Amino acid sequence: MHVLLPYAGWLPGAADDLPLPALHALLSKMQLLRQISRPESAFYYLKHELEWAALHGLIGAETGRLPLAALQRQQSGLAPGAGEAWGRISLCQWQIGMNDGQLRAPAQLAITQDEAQALWQTLAPLLAACGLHSAPYPVLPPYARHVRVDGLFADLPCASVERVAGQDLSAYLPRAQAGQSASPAAAWQNLLAQVQMQLYNHPVNNAREARRQPTINSIWLDGVGALPADFSPAQGQVIPDLQQAAERGDAAAWRSAWLRIEAEQVPLWQAALAAGEALHITLCGLHTAVQFQPQPPSLGQRMQAWWQALRGNTPPVHWPQILSQSPENHI
Repeated sequence: MHVLLPYAGWLPGAADDLPLPALHALLSKMQLLRQISRPESAFYYLKHELEWAALHGLIGAETGRLPLAALQRQQSGLAPGAGEAWGRISLCQWQIGMNDGQLRAPAQLAITQDEAQALWQTLAPLLAACGLHSAPYPVLPPYARHVRVDGLFADLPCASVERVAGQDLSAYLPRAQAGQSASPAAAWQNLLAQVQMQLYNHPVNNAREARRQPTINSIWLDGVGALPADFSPAQGQVIPDLQQAAERGDAAAWRSAWLRIEAEQVPLWQAALAAGEALHITLCGLHTAVQFQPQPPSLGQRMQAWWQALRGNTPPVHWPQILSQSPENHI
C-alpha cells in the first residue's frame, strides 16, 4: 500500500506544536528517503502531482504532458477508451496588471454549485466546438470539470492550475510561433479570448461583483493526455484533506485535517505495518517530498527502540522543516 499526502508541508511553521505522536512513532519505525523534484519537471507540476504520476509509471512531466485527468478517471472506475485523451478544466480569475498577470487559485473564489453550473452551461458549446467535451465526474469541486480532449488540445503542454496559481502567468501560457495559426498554442489563445468575452458581464459575474466577490473571467486546462496502451495502475491512496484546506488558504483547517489524519488514518497504517504489509508513506510539500518505507530493524535499532520505549520518547522526525524548504535547498 502506498499512501500519498499532498500539502503535508505547507507554510513554514504551520505544523509547529501539532500533537501527532502516533504519526511520529510510526515514521520513526520506518526508513526515511529524501527526494526533490528536478527543476524541469517542477516547472509544470507540484511535487505531489509528480510523485503520484511516478508511482503509476507515467512520464511526460518535463514537457507539460502528463495524463493526470485520465488517471483520475481510471482510478474511479471510469476508465477512458483506448487512446482517449482527457483533461481537467477549471474556472478561474486572471488578475492582470500593468506589467504582469496572475491566476488566482480557484479554490479561493468560493464558487457555488449554482454559479458553476450556469457558467459551464454558457461555455459548454464553445468548449465542445474546440474539442473539449465535458463529462460528469462527481469528485471534482464545482469550479472544475473533466473534458474529453479531441484535436489540437490533446498535444497542448500545460501546467497544473495549482502550480500556476499565484505565479506570473506569462511563464505558463503556451506561445504561438509566427505564422502557425493552426498550432495548439494559437488555438488555445483564441479560445481564451472567446471565453473571456462570454464571461464579461455574465449574470453570475454581475451578481458576484454586486456582492464584492471576485469575478470569474477565464479558464485553465491541465492534466491533458491519454494513458499508455499497456497501462497498469499501482496500488495507492491519496489523502486529500490537507490539500483542500491549503488551497483555500485556511491554516486552521489544515491543522485540523492533520489531527483527523492522526486519529483516523494513522491507526490503519500502524495496523498495516504490524501485519507486514509493504507500507509506503509519501509526505509532499510544494517542491519536495519525503518518503518512508518499511525497513527490517537491525539489532542496534531494536536495542535503540527498546531503550527509547523505556525512556518514553521517540526520536524527532523533521519532515515539516524538510517540506517547507525552498527548491534551492536540495534534499
